[in-house]
Amino acid sequence: MKPRGTQILKISLGALGGLLVFTLALPSIFDLVYRGRIFPNVKIAGLPVSDLSKAEAGESLKNVLDDLSSQEIKIEFEKEYTTSWDELGIVFASAESINRAYEVGRGMNPLKTYPELWAIFVNNQGIRLIPEYTADDKTFAEYIYGLDEEIAVKMQNAKLEIENGRAKIFQPQVRGRKVNGENFMANLEEAIGRGQSQVKLAVDYFDPEVTLASLNNQGINELVARGESDFSGSPANRRHNISTGAARFDGLIIPAGQTFSFIKNLGDVSGATGYREELVIKGDETTPEYGGGLCQVSTTAFRAILNGGYPVVARQNHSYRVAYYEPAGTDATIYQPYPDLKFTNDSGGSILIDTYIIGNKLYFDFYSTKMEREVELDGPHIYNITEYPEPVYIETNQIAFGQTKQVDIAHRGADTILYRKIYENGELTQTDEFRSHYIPWPAKYLVGKVEGEDLDLNLGNIDESVDPTSGPVLPLDEAVISG
Repeated sequence: MKPRGTQILKISLGALGGLLVFTLALPSIFDLVYRGRIFPNVKIAGLPVSDLSKAEAGESLKNVLDDLSSQEIKIEFEKEYTTSWDELGIVFASAESINRAYEVGRGMNPLKTYPELWAIFVNNQGIRLIPEYTADDKTFAEYIYGLDEEIAVKMQNAKLEIENGRAKIFQPQVRGRKVNGENFMANLEEAIGRGQSQVKLAVDYFDPEVTLASLNNQGINELVARGESDFSGSPANRRHNISTGAARFDGLIIPAGQTFSFIKNLGDVSGATGYREELVIKGDETTPEYGGGLCQVSTTAFRAILNGGYPVVARQNHSYRVAYYEPAGTDATIYQPYPDLKFTNDSGGSILIDTYIIGNKLYFDFYSTKMEREVELDGPHIYNITEYPEPVYIETNQIAFGQTKQVDIAHRGADTILYRKIYENGELTQTDEFRSHYIPWPAKYLVGKVEGEDLDLNLGNIDESVDPTSGPVLPLDEAVISG
């Protein structure tokens, strides 16, 4: 008689063998039950194709893929880019996608088949497939190259050498970035699998090894504010003066707690300091003046001050609206010795000013210690708009006899108010108001004559008795030549 343990072992082995045979036969059993049909819990591009024949699923999927192919692809980054599957070199394959869906849970490879059957019949997670597609590698690479040309930034290490309170050498650190085509394709496949046409761009970043913070102990660490203005349409001499004036502030360092004066740092404005002459109207004659266009510089600086949330000590708007300084209410006129533009550096570190011109735009960048405050500008809101006066014709011997030359365009009058809200830790802590008053201004023409007469240019829209320090209206000579 055989030992009882041997019998139990044989029974156990037999049971295990039977279970193994049953397990190996499971795919065939399921295949028999769902012969000619796709297994349950299978989706392609979000489309359920469960329990459908290849023909039925193919008809439905073709409509989905046709719709997907016609959709505009929206690529999410700092701004939204749009493209198409055709521009990416991607063509969807409906028949191949259906064949792939039909093969889910089928086949002779247990490492593939059993996990799929488990997902379908046991935990009900199902199988989510992306459509099969063909990709033209050259077309895709060309698109990525073009996108990278626009988005890529070369990593740059910082440089800073300070001499006599000014940056002799300055180069801010720049975080590099580059489009990652391989990861972007993975994001595309994920979007395709969801049946969506919105996808995130994949970008690799490269941190600089040398930063401003590592090169100084004055708190000049990073970009904290920027001012920008557009001087499109400016004549050559005005452009020259803008460039010359902006250079006076490039590399300037404002220590923490110090009040900055634009006029003081601007210095002498003359031919000896590199400025060019522009014709301006003063009283009843036309005379050349140096520095026309410097208000473009002060206006750009004022906008950086606004955006940085710094306390404004002195600021004066122009007498009338000027196209170069729109939107109205964000300008700042200067003229030696008054009016001036002043602000206080209330941050914990020095401010380094970096000025530069790109095309027709002037920039003032402030580098300092970032403060725990957010700035929100509300406006400017424009109201009390008034029509401009009749044109003024000024006879002069400064141009040829009989010639007429327009030297000033008409401007409507207006009032504006700009609110600057400052938040700390999400709480509103301060609201500043910047009010501007612009008088209506006539078009002015020079008329050539052998001897010009003295003319009264007070059109009743300027009160010459007003103290310039008491309000926004400037004396006529300053109003005309300030910028």
